[in-house]
This record gives sequence, structure tokens and C-alpha cells, in this order.
Amino acid sequence: MSAPAPQPRTAPQTSTGQQTSTGPQPTTAQLPTTVSEKVLGKAWVLATALVTTLAARTLVSVGWRVVTGARPPKKDDPEVPKAQARAWGLATAVGLAATRLLVRRTGLGTPGR
Repeated sequence: MSAPAPQPRTAPQTSTGQQTSTGPQPTTAQLPTTVSEKVLGKAWVLATALVTTLAARTLVSVGWRVVTGARPPKKDDPEVPKAQARAWGLATAVGLAATRLLVRRTGLGTPGR
């Protein structure tokens, strides 16, 4: 006794036999409708990006001072050892990536949330 062959999936049909869409339908209630709402939304995203970036840089700098006991290296200082410059670059990148992830997960960078 063999198993029956699987049937291909088809989209749901209306009572008249027409296929209906199965995906989510966009709603206009969530979209900005006026120019001022669009401008305010872009300003919100820009302000959030600036504030969170500055906060992340400050936190990384303070963390560097706590761990090493010295100020973070300057990017144009030729006296900074390469290993220290790489460590500072890595610490900065990790701090900014973590901040970006936090902003996306919390919805802070999305206007209207």
C-alpha cells in the first residue's frame, strides 16, 4: 500500500472561483500622509542616530579609561602602538554595533513608535 501523492497547494478562492491574496495587506493608517509628517519622521531618525552615536562613543571612551587607565588614542597620533590602535578601533566598532542593534530592537529609530 503506497501513500497518496501530495497535492499542490493553491491559493484560497472566493465564492466566484477567483483566487485571493494570502499575504499581508498594507494599511495606509501606518504611513505618513503629509509632508510635515515625513519631515518630522526624518528629523526624528536623524536626532536618534546622533544622540545614540554620541552616547555610544562616550560609553566606549569611559570604558577604555576604566580598563586601561589611559585616554583613548587619537586617530592621527603616530606614537600609538598598532595593537592599541586596533584594540581601540575594535572597541569602537563593537560599541556602535551594539547601539545600532539596541536602537533597532527597541524601535527608537522608527518614527511614530
